Amino acid sequence: MTAACVVFSFHGLAEKLGTTTLNIHAPVPGFEEQLEKLLNRTFTALQTDKPIWRNNWASAFTGDICEPSYNVGGPGAQLAALGGKRPPAEDLWLKSEYQTLRRLPTTGYILFTIRTFLQPMPEIGAEAAKVLHKSLSGMRPELREYKGVPGEAAEDLLRLCEHIVASETPAGVRVKEPVLSSR
Repeated sequence: MTAACVVFSFHGLAEKLGTTTLNIHAPVPGFEEQLEKLLNRTFTALQTDKPIWRNNWASAFTGDICEPSYNVGGPGAQLAALGGKRPPAEDLWLKSEYQTLRRLPTTGYILFTIRTFLQPMPEIGAEAAKVLHKSLSGMRPELREYKGVPGEAAEDLLRLCEHIVASETPAGVRVKEPVLSSR
């Protein structure tokens, strides 16, 4: 990273400037083993006329967009900052990031942008709840912790997602494939 003008979902921007993607993503569980090569290939193949986008999410304990939502500082850091009391799933916020990568034509540098959205978890809607449920269901425990929903908190959030989908599905509508598992 060479320069930035941001409100990121993590702290320590000054330490990340001028460093590698591995150092930037060091707190992400499994990054080096599973994602580093893919990210580097993506950066190498990125063309000036073909920007790419991706999204990312985390749970947040407040609606403050400037508050880091990832457990920077180690497991439980976010919870400890709030006095150790975990809010129920209904009180969490979904922090979604819309990220773009574009190679600049003159310099060849990569411009990375992030647009962050915050929404109270109970208001995310059925489609977002389905996607969140699928993502969380397939996630390893250490990544759930990093995203701010470890152990029972993840189970509570999965149940909330199921409730949101069920409450928005009209009576008598049959879904061809079950989207959510029953608990």
